[in-house]
Amino acid sequence: MRLLTIAFVICFFSCTTKQYTPKEMAQEACECLKLSNTPEFLDCDAIIQEKLQPYESDFKWMGEFRDELLSNLKDCTDGNLKL
Repeated sequence: MRLLTIAFVICFFSCTTKQYTPKEMAQEACECLKLSNTPEFLDCDAIIQEKLQPYESDFKWMGEFRDELLSNLKDCTDGNLKL
């Protein structure tokens, strides 16, 4: 029984913890930016911030994410985002 419990816990964490590439996360953030000025934006932004937490100390990953997001920013917002 104990072995079954351990196997379940390992499977649960390995199946629910997704590792994102900077490009994947930038695409998700891009989709979120398309919701700017809508009520859904705040929820979407909170989800993105939560997904970014594991990478905050990985400066290389965050730099690649930033570069990906900035390179696609115009496409994400159709040029309508005011910074």
